[in-house]
Amino acid sequence: MITIQVIRNSTGEPASNERVSLTFDGPLRGVMPAVMTNDNGEAYFDSKPGNGKVNINGNAKYKGHLNGHVVVYI
Repeated sequence: MITIQVIRNSTGEPASNERVSLTFDGPLRGVMPAVMTNDNGEAYFDSKPGNGKVNINGNAKYKGHLNGHVVVYI
């Protein structure tokens, strides 16, 4: 399970209703379908860890290892 938490830079508050998808490196993993963040700014993905990108509303906002709980600031 990978949890992406989206936080607003301007307020430090969780960002709800943001569309989050994951793009994994390598030809076999691809893109995880988009999930909307909840009131805590969290989106949950049932996926194995790996390297890739976090896309928020279609824009890449984080690149690195995706595992456990990842916080992304927008």
